[in-house]
Amino acid sequence: MSEELQTAKKVQLSLNSICAFLNQHQIKMIDAALTSLGKFGEVRLVVEKGVLRYIVTQNSIDALKCSQDDFGDWDNRKHSSER
Repeated sequence: MSEELQTAKKVQLSLNSICAFLNQHQIKMIDAALTSLGKFGEVRLVVEKGVLRYIVTQNSIDALKCSQDDFGDWDNRKHSSER
């Protein structure tokens, strides 16, 4: 068995022993959500009936420091009041 595989199995065992609520797949999903955030953002975990139900991400833009490139096609979006 390679050293990398042994290390991965040790990490997996460690995660399983310290996480009473989350499983390994959920941990990976949360990590992916955190990785997807831009400069500013948040990740919220929604629990229903004792089970992780949703992972909600929200990206934010600093209005004082942003440029057109930071938010792409923002000008062409219709606001809910215009629909």
